[in-house]
Amino acid sequence: MQPTLRARPMGDSLDLFRRMRKGEFSAGQRVLRAKIDMASPNMKLRDPPLVRIKHAHHYRTGDTWCIYPLYDFAQGASSKAYVPDDLNRYSTVGGTAYGYTDGRENLTSDGVRTLTYDVENKLLTVVGGAGLTLAYDPLGRLWQSTSGNTITQFLYDGDKLVGEYSASGAILRRYVHGPGVDEPIVWYEGATLTTRNWLHSDERGSIVATTDGGGAATIYAYDSYGSPSAWTGTRFKYAGQIALPEASVYYYKARVLDPALGRFLQTDAIDSTDDWNVYSYVGDDPTNKVDPTGLDGRSLFNRNQVSANGVSYHNTAQAAATASRCNRASMRAR
Repeated sequence: MQPTLRARPMGDSLDLFRRMRKGEFSAGQRVLRAKIDMASPNMKLRDPPLVRIKHAHHYRTGDTWCIYPLYDFAQGASSKAYVPDDLNRYSTVGGTAYGYTDGRENLTSDGVRTLTYDVENKLLTVVGGAGLTLAYDPLGRLWQSTSGNTITQFLYDGDKLVGEYSASGAILRRYVHGPGVDEPIVWYEGATLTTRNWLHSDERGSIVATTDGGGAATIYAYDSYGSPSAWTGTRFKYAGQIALPEASVYYYKARVLDPALGRFLQTDAIDSTDDWNVYSYVGDDPTNKVDPTGLDGRSLFNRNQVSANGVSYHNTAQAAATASRCNRASMRAR
C-alpha cells in the first residue's frame, strides 16, 4: 500500500522542509523521508526517515538549526582526550585511567564501572551505576539480566528475542520479527496481546520510532555510535540490537558495545580477522556499516548475511556460536 503523502508534489515537500528549517513545527510533527521503494523486500529501503525536528541547543551550531539528521541529535558539549596504547586499548579517557586486568585484554574498569567476564569473554557483571549481572544459555545467548531486585529472563526463536519473563515466569513482553536480521517489527507489552506497539526502523535497522494502537508516536534519535536520546522505552534500539539500559550498552550477541566509547568492551572473538583493532566497531565507519553479531562489520546493503572466522552464515546465532568455539581455541593456543 502506498502512503497518501508519498504522491505530494515536490514543490509542496520543499515548502514543508523549509518550514521545518524555520522552526514552524514542533518535534515529532514532521519528518523528512527518502522516497525509495515501498515495495522493496528490504524494509529498510521503504522510504526511511532521514531528518527530524529537534528544538535544542547544539554544542556546535547553537540555536541556528532545529532540524538534524537522525544520527546527529543535539547533545551537550563534550570534549575528551582518548589516549590509546600499543594494543589499541584506551589507556585513559578524559584523564581517567582505564583498566584491562582480566588477562584477556577486556575492559575491566573505567573509573566508574568495574566489569567482569566469563571464560568465553561474555560480560558477566557491571558494578557501578544501576549495576547489572548477566547469565547465558548453553547456546551462548543472553538468558537473564539482574539489576537490583529486578530479574528479567529472555526467550529466543533461534537468534531472535521473542519474549521477556519475570523470575516467577510471568510474561512481561513479546516481540514479532520480520524475515531479515535484527528486524523486530511489533512489541506487545504485558501478558496479553492488547497493548501493541509498532517498531519503525531506518536503513540500518535502528528503531527511530514506536507507535501504539492509537497512533501516538515515541521518537528515538542516536549519535553515530548508537547513544540514544533516551534509554527508556523499547528493548530494541540502535541497529535493531538489544539494549541493556541499566549499563547503557548494547548486547551484540558475541560482544557488548558501549556507544559512549564507540567500541566494544571485549576483544574480537575472531581476533584480527575483521579488523586489526580488536575493539573497533565496524572499522569506525558506522555511517556505512553494521555488525549483526559483534564479529564482522558489513555494508548496510548486505546486512542480512553475517559471517564469523571467514565463513558466511544467514543466522547470527550460528555465527556467534562459531566465534565462541574460535575464542576457546584461541585461549588454549595462548
